[in-house]
Parts: sequence; structure tokens; C-alpha cells
Amino acid sequence: MSDAPGGVVGTVEQADQAGGPPPAPRRESARKLQLVEAAGQLFQERGYHRVSMEDIAQRVGIRGPALYRHFRSKQDILARVVLEQISVTADVVEVAANVDGSPQERFDKMTEELARLVLARDEAMLWRWERRNLADHDATAYRARARQLEAGVASVVAGLRPNASAADVELLAWAVLSVFAHSRGLRSSTSSNGHEAPAVLLRRFAAAVVQVPLAEGGTTTEVPTFRGRGRREQIIEAATQLFADRGFADVSMEDIAANSDAALATIYQYFDSKGALLAVILRRSITGLNYMMVHHLAGLGSPESELAGLLELYVSLALGPHGRAFGIFDEEVVMLSPAEREDLVLSYRGHVDQWVSVLREVRPELGNSEARARVRSALGMAADIVQTRRLRVRATLHQDLITLMTALLEA
Repeated sequence: MSDAPGGVVGTVEQADQAGGPPPAPRRESARKLQLVEAAGQLFQERGYHRVSMEDIAQRVGIRGPALYRHFRSKQDILARVVLEQISVTADVVEVAANVDGSPQERFDKMTEELARLVLARDEAMLWRWERRNLADHDATAYRARARQLEAGVASVVAGLRPNASAADVELLAWAVLSVFAHSRGLRSSTSSNGHEAPAVLLRRFAAAVVQVPLAEGGTTTEVPTFRGRGRREQIIEAATQLFADRGFADVSMEDIAANSDAALATIYQYFDSKGALLAVILRRSITGLNYMMVHHLAGLGSPESELAGLLELYVSLALGPHGRAFGIFDEEVVMLSPAEREDLVLSYRGHVDQWVSVLREVRPELGNSEARARVRSALGMAADIVQTRRLRVRATLHQDLITLMTALLEA
């Protein structure tokens, strides 16, 4: 989350191991704190693997070797950034969860502080995407803080929904957090009358999703598996699963060969690099999404039926094999060349534009920026939830996602 001076997180793992409270944080130089902030911004803009130590040093106006007086490696800087950000988020939620007041007052306090936090910096939720690049010992500390964060949000949500099951509370807690995770670019968003601040919109979105009536039914369902047909499709399928599970940087062409049961030489007959494979996966994902949308909407007679059709299509795709590409796009599009990345981002914006157009016909009182903020929040929330294994097994998830997305679009 926002880079907080003082290094709250650096002692989390030590405290876990010692079984006592962490020692008081030591004072750090302004330069070191400046480097942490610059690194967080660069990781957000380019992705961890496309940022070098020299890039971080240049961002703050020092020479590369001087950076090593503060951090031993880029891995150490990432750990500091990610652990510090999630700790700030967890601390904000914990304070709200312990406010002496009603459940509504605790929820209002939590959403107020989360909105303030994420609107302060674009990289506020970087920890959600870069956690997989942590070293093992840092990942242990991260999980401890993540558990604290999840428990805190669930506690606040349960206060508002006392009759909800633990599984329902978990889903709603994730939905609330996702609202704030997809706030990037919202600073300029206002309602059609020009008086509503971005923080107000975020808090309204969170209030809408936490109160949705979830479907009743079984609590688990089998996650479907998929198998490519044909050699090229088997290679693409194997790469898609590996990128989704482990991240692009941690997958080799040898891994893809082993998981697709293909010789390495065979893979190179179809794709000249791992980057080319990633580009194909993401390009077909966005192109297919746009094509399916046009096909699905053909012949629908009203804006309301079009919006319902968009929701049904998106959730169906998210819960099918296509859904893995949603997460890969969010996390790995930065690994493409600038030209490929720009082309894909423009295609995705075109997809969002179609949603915005339909939504504004259903709700003409919405300004363009607010409608866009609602669409991005709804699409991002669905993509987040389907990438979370514990949530994906809900038997009612299809209907629940439609209900949650509708709440964001129409709140």
C-alpha cells in the first residue's frame, strides 16, 4: 500500500519466530525511504522483472553503486516494498475493526481509510501482483500479514452480515478489497454533476457489494480442467496454465515442453520465444473477448438486455478456460514489448468502451468517467475472484459474480 516511513513490516517474520511483539522500528535515512518509494512506482509502471537496480538509482538521481549501501539486491527492495504496503493496509483494517462503535461505523471507517490509502498512490495495491516474486522467507512474512488483512476485513464484513456463512463472508470481503484494488485512474472520475469525489465513489462501490444477496446452494463445486487439441493448442494450453500458476518469469521453455509433452524443438517450430507465446495468449484473449461480445449482443433488443448479456458472457468466460488469461493480462502484460503492450491495452480499452456505452444507455445520468470507473471495478473484481482458488469452487459463484458486478454497475 502507501509507502509508510518507519518500516513496520521488516520485523514481522522475526516476531512470528520469536513469539513476541516486534522490536521498535529503527529510524531510516530519507534516501532509503526515497528509494523504497521510487522502486514501488517503477514496479507498478513496468513490473518487477523489467526494473533494474540502475533504473531505481536513476529515478532518485544517484549512481547505481550508491544504491547498494541501502539494499543488497533488487529482491530485498521488492520485499521491503511489498511487505510494507500490505502491512499498512492490514494496519488500517485492524484499526477500523477495533473502532468502538456500530458495525456500520466500523465499515465506514475501514472504507474511508482504504479509499484515502489507494488514492494517494497508484502503486497502493502492488502487493497483490508482485507477491509471487518474493523470496521464500519473505513470502512467509507476507502470508502472515495477508492472513491478518483477510481476517480484519472479514471481521468488519461479518458485523454487517451477521447471518452470512463463513464462505459468504469471505467472498464479500474479497469483493470489498477488490473495489480498492482497482482504483487506479479513479482520481479524475466524478459523477455527472461534478460534485462527487473519487473517495466517495469507492466507498459507495464497497457499500454496494457488501450488501448483495448471495445465492443459496452448495458450497463447493469441482473446478473444470481443460485440454488443448492439436500440438500447437497443447503448447498454448500448457504455457497458459504455467503462466497463471507461477508467473511468466518463473517459467522456462523447458517447463512448457515438459507440461505439453512436446519436444523443445517442436515448440520452437511454432514460437520463437517465450515472449512470443505470451503475446499469442494475450492477443487471442482480448481479440476473442471482443469478438464474443459483438456476437453475443447481436439482436438483443434493449440496453437492459445488452447489459444482462454482457454480464452473463463475461462471467461465463471468466469461469471457463478463458478466465486464466484475465489474471495473466493483469500481471504479465508489462512483459511484452512496448508496441505489443500498447496494442493490447488499446484493444482492452475498446472492450471497456463497449461496456461503458451500454451502461450509459441504461443509466444516462452517469457521466462517462464514473461509468468507466464502475465498469473497470466490476470487470476487475470478477477477474480477481475467479483467480482465487478458494472462491472459485463455490457452486453458486456464477450467479454471485453477476450479482456483485450488477451492484457495482448500478449502485
